Amino acid sequence: MSGGFPCQPYSTAGKRLGKDDERHLWPEMLRAIREIRPRWVVGENVFGLVNWNGGLVFEEVQADLEAEGYEVQPYVLPAASVNAPHRRDRVWFVAHAKHDGHITTKGGVSDATNANGTMRERRQSRNKTQERPQSINQQFRGHNELHRTDWQEFPTQPPLCSGDDGLPSELDGITFSKWRNESIKAAGNAIVPQVALQIFKAIEQYEKLRLRQAQG
Repeated sequence: MSGGFPCQPYSTAGKRLGKDDERHLWPEMLRAIREIRPRWVVGENVFGLVNWNGGLVFEEVQADLEAEGYEVQPYVLPAASVNAPHRRDRVWFVAHAKHDGHITTKGGVSDATNANGTMRERRQSRNKTQERPQSINQQFRGHNELHRTDWQEFPTQPPLCSGDDGLPSELDGITFSKWRNESIKAAGNAIVPQVALQIFKAIEQYEKLRLRQAQG
């Protein structure tokens, strides 16, 4: 199960109302997890979640998942790690059900929270995470520079379309500067799918390894 519970309550681009924001929907995502009971949970949010109200929700997400029988590992991964031409740090929570076997950390962010860490260790981890660490999963190693020369090949058009979709008629007459600002505002917190893909690939590799070990 994967999902990005709404980021607007914690984003530095907004009012940062946190739990007072009606879009604080982590409790609803947790309810879905309780009902579905997936083996894996991958949750995503903006970097601002780490320092909102002293990391309250950042820690709450991990504590809630652990209470439901999951072992949790948070990561901070930038879009630049998959050769995108911008930083776009995002917080990812990767959780694995304990009843399906012990989770193996896959060489992730060196100072991320230990899955079995205490609240104090979480706070120490959060303080380090706020420094936006450069150390990330080995699958991303060597690709987290902010200024690269090969990002021109990074896809910007959907593969199922033949090119630019054009502008909707509702935007007739709008100035370019306003259109640009509104576009950035609307899409600014979207994830780069290629980052999520790498996480899913890591999970797939772990499952294959686990299956081989079980088969002896």
